[in-house]
Amino acid sequence: MRDAISFTLPDAARLSGLSVATLRRRAADGALRLFRCGGRTLADGASLRRMLGAE
Repeated sequence: MRDAISFTLPDAARLSGLSVATLRRRAADGALRLFRCGGRTLADGASLRRMLGAE
């Protein structure tokens, strides 16, 4: 997980132990950065690591 630039939401949910819905709520709260690319919603890797306290 250390070097990934981004994660699909299902991958981010699996790695974090949180649900996709929870990740979307965290993004709405400003704790996680999501972006769209090629029709997919991706979680920013650095943002996910910060949110989980991994950095």
